[in-house]
Amino acid sequence: MWAQPDVTSYAKDRIVVKLRADGGQARTAEAPPGTLTPVFPAKQNPTGRQAATKYGLERIYYVSVPEGKTVESLLSLWQQDERIEYAEPYYLPQLLVIPNDPEAQLIGGEQDYLEIIEAYEAWDVTTGDTTVVVAILDSGTDFDHDDIQGQLAYNYADPVNGEDDDGNGFVDDFAGYDLADGDEDATADIDNHGFRVAGFSSAATNNAIGIAGVGYDSKYLPVKMFRSSDNFFNQGYEAIVYAADRGAQVINLSWGGTNPTTQFSEDLVNYAVEERDAVLVAAAGNTAAQLDFFPASLPNILSVGATNSQDEKASWATWGPFIDLMAPGDNVYTLDRGNSYRTVLGSSFSAPQVAGAAALVRAYRPHLNAHQVREQLRVSATDIYGVGNNADYAYMLGQGR
Repeated sequence: MWAQPDVTSYAKDRIVVKLRADGGQARTAEAPPGTLTPVFPAKQNPTGRQAATKYGLERIYYVSVPEGKTVESLLSLWQQDERIEYAEPYYLPQLLVIPNDPEAQLIGGEQDYLEIIEAYEAWDVTTGDTTVVVAILDSGTDFDHDDIQGQLAYNYADPVNGEDDDGNGFVDDFAGYDLADGDEDATADIDNHGFRVAGFSSAATNNAIGIAGVGYDSKYLPVKMFRSSDNFFNQGYEAIVYAADRGAQVINLSWGGTNPTTQFSEDLVNYAVEERDAVLVAAAGNTAAQLDFFPASLPNILSVGATNSQDEKASWATWGPFIDLMAPGDNVYTLDRGNSYRTVLGSSFSAPQVAGAAALVRAYRPHLNAHQVREQLRVSATDIYGVGNNADYAYMLGQGR
């Protein structure tokens, strides 16, 4: 999964050598310079006797480059030693998948959070699959934006003809649905929050324009649950059921509040997870306090808090024991209305990065259920408690970023 290394792309502080299995004969009594450190120390027992492996892993060592030597000069010395099977530079792998979206470039791009969350490394493993759908339950979308074309998860069983062709109770839900107003038009009328959220998980990737969505090849299902007339939140938890029944394997919830949870909301969340096997990802809030925040605090939800560009908890971010993961949410770059882009702030924009990552896991490991996907993301997180003042929030920032 790695690109061919450039000849200049190698470590300057070490080389790698492998000893011959039969020991060989040295041309000189003195070994070449450099300190040897086994690459796989577990392959050697405490007495130094090597437990032979088929490919001789116990015979491979790093050799440090001594002061006054270069990699090239050290290689020359070790390659002349007949006790050595090989001596090579320690090549640094180059990322195979860096999409051609201008703002996703490692140098000069606005999407620096992609490097922070190691999206490029994830894309080297998988770029996802078009069969995996990420539903964004929010204020709607911008169907005309160039950087969302080709991303929508269409319901071909219910074309727009005024009939409920698939019999699911939602007329013409071909390209998502507006549950708040009860119609098929999921266009963002007042607040563009939902479309900005969608950019992080679902912007068209490798299309040579704009930004890259973390979910890469995954598809996007917009579900609107804020009314067009007054932007009032309506049908949010019901939208979870709709998205799950539409087959969304990942559902993003970049909304919530500190009001107590209800059995109703828990029942709908549990239905989506336990009966429809959907991974639910929710923003942990921007309260600058330790508070329960729902739906993020519910047990069956992957809760995401916000960090800044230095991996520190954002000053305005909620913290607490319910949080599972952290992701950048402080001045991050995304889609905006009218073929434009903008910088935004909030845990609303941390969550869809994780939703996009969940889509990649679902594509790469389709045998995992929703609980296992959530745990895979949690256990593979990077510990950030040693960064800045994060230690002040011990056990309150989840497993890390």
